[in-house]
Amino acid sequence: MLWAVGEESAIGLEPAQYGLMTTALAAGAIPGSLLSEWATRLFGELRTLLGGWLASSLLLLVPLLVPSPWTLHPTAVLWGVVGAAVNVLVISTRQRLIPVELLGRVNSAYRLIGMGAMPLGAALGGVVAEFTGVPAVLTGATGVCLVAVGLLWRALSGRKFHASDQHRHTFRHIRITLGTQEPVRK
Repeated sequence: MLWAVGEESAIGLEPAQYGLMTTALAAGAIPGSLLSEWATRLFGELRTLLGGWLASSLLLLVPLLVPSPWTLHPTAVLWGVVGAAVNVLVISTRQRLIPVELLGRVNSAYRLIGMGAMPLGAALGGVVAEFTGVPAVLTGATGVCLVAVGLLWRALSGRKFHASDQHRHTFRHIRITLGTQEPVRK
């Protein structure tokens, strides 16, 4: 917000224009959710996920490098497209790979980590911005995202995600650890 809204901000949006930016984000999410299946067929699940996360990470730099409403709004559309496409793929992959009896627990943990980290990240970003400025926070956030994508790429490259018994039995030890019933054998 500080980087985007107000006369003294880098981008100089009026408060109403910020609303338009969030509308642009939502407008991008609609085609993004529809493009997820197409991108997955074209590139595969892993490449689509990693490519989407990479694109999303790099898009964080646009408001920093070109602080203008004319670049922010199209960037927000792209954030929406990429974010929705990746979210559809993440959720459908998780539902396919996680055993049914663990899906509620995994979804809860996923939400707790994802949503719970947001206020912590906002607080940390505020403290860092106070001492170093908003550009350092935007650059640091991009760096953290790029490192995460790189680590995931390294850990997952060469693997394929398919709904097979082989992948479903990967979670056998989790079932036993969490005290659920013995895994169903086929």
